Amino acid sequence: MELKELQKIEIDMLKAVTDLCDSNGLTYYLYCGTLLGAVRHQGFIPWDDDIDIAMPLKDYRKFLKLSEKLPEPYVIQYPGSTRGYYRNWARVFADGTTFMDRILVGKGVTEFGMHQGFFLDIYPMIGAAKSETGQKIQRGLLHIARELRRTEYFRVSGVKVKKRHKVVAIFPYAVRKNLSLLCLRAAMFDPDKSDMIGTIDDAPFRGKYQYDDWKALKKAPFEELEFWIPRRYDKVLTIMYGDYMKLPTEEKRTGHANEKTMIIDADRDYREYQEAKI
Repeated sequence: MELKELQKIEIDMLKAVTDLCDSNGLTYYLYCGTLLGAVRHQGFIPWDDDIDIAMPLKDYRKFLKLSEKLPEPYVIQYPGSTRGYYRNWARVFADGTTFMDRILVGKGVTEFGMHQGFFLDIYPMIGAAKSETGQKIQRGLLHIARELRRTEYFRVSGVKVKKRHKVVAIFPYAVRKNLSLLCLRAAMFDPDKSDMIGTIDDAPFRGKYQYDDWKALKKAPFEELEFWIPRRYDKVLTIMYGDYMKLPTEEKRTGHANEKTMIIDADRDYREYQEAKI
């Protein structure tokens, strides 16, 4: 499918999420490549195919409670919401779409509530422990929290299961879930009480930002709309990417979607692919 079509669906999703934030006084920021796109391109990085936002921990938790107010066709998954969702942050998905690894077709991902539609990531912004040892413990807790909830994914995906995952699978789901959520909560420090902050995302946790650099906000254009970004975006993006205004080489201008290994369909719900077993 055309990249512009995927981006249009994701912009609609971003608008729905940020409208809910704005109407309830919640703070969010465009984040990672989406923030870079806003500053450098006033919209998507031309080859990008996903959207990221971040929220301070208290706003993130409030958003999860309000998320049932998201309009159709959007649904949210977050740690503990469904048996199959194993990430340590929240994702909003668009029903009626498919964004799925081909190895999962016919493998029963719907049985465990693994949504496989177009998505938007919402990363919680947390405080960092004051010492490097403390941050290592945070990283360890976040890793354990994720691994405890990945069992169902390994069961249905067909990927090679490591010995530690076989051991974890011995324990009942309720035990794994509750222990996972306990580890996750223990790692989530209040950013207002910390000198340095970071986000819970796919990379190992690092407290690499000063919270003051995020607190002052401004609106920035993004695909003919406007969204909130940190006023000190130059400092933030330099920490993220270094010389962020310099374009990468041609071979590095790629997104995350690969139609050779993934099914990407804006018009067909992923459940149909599951049922068809194609």
